[in-house]
Amino acid sequence: MDNEIVAYYNQLSSEYDTNRFGNSYGSFIHNQEVHILRNFFENKKNEAVLDLACGTGRLTEFASHGMDLSSQMLALGQKKHPEKHFSHSDAEHTNFESEFFDDVFSFHFLMHLDEEKTKKIVDEVHRILKPKGRFIFDIPSKKRRTVLGRKNTNWHGSQALSKVEISKLVSDRFTVKSYKAYLFIPIHRFPVFIRKPLQQIDAWLCSSFVKDYSSYLVFELQKI
Repeated sequence: MDNEIVAYYNQLSSEYDTNRFGNSYGSFIHNQEVHILRNFFENKKNEAVLDLACGTGRLTEFASHGMDLSSQMLALGQKKHPEKHFSHSDAEHTNFESEFFDDVFSFHFLMHLDEEKTKKIVDEVHRILKPKGRFIFDIPSKKRRTVLGRKNTNWHGSQALSKVEISKLVSDRFTVKSYKAYLFIPIHRFPVFIRKPLQQIDAWLCSSFVKDYSSYLVFELQKI
């Protein structure tokens, strides 16, 4: 499956930012992700932070290092952030030393993998994190998909998990320190002109008692 995913993103690389995030829907998602990461890293300076599966470097402003298996996506990230350190390697077997990073984050990555591969990546992140280091990542909400009856036919965005499932998955490696959410409103069903004004309403819903039913959950794990 790795080869299929890499080939897919290599092919999309030149148009990825424009097609996925250069419109009102993509901008809506991007703004929420940036807001969440700013909250996680607002008091963090001069630390070693890895953007795991960084793609084109869309969120690498919050990291000191970027890593991806798609060479073409990685080249765009290097061009966008020439001051950062980039590495071409597999997330299961990175080329970093043990306990190298203070934090690792990854967005729109684990959702494409199966549970077995996810476990291996969790183990590798645990290895390269310093004691009490954090692993921050997003995953589609299992509760939302269950309610909507959504089923996937291929690897793309196929994995969705709940907070309980995440806790079980990482219990011997990490503790769940906190979790946030984004994209509650099905914004693609609304006219373009009203999407931006709905940003604050969506953020409020994603921090309320219904946040488990948002499209994506963002977990902050701390290394045991």
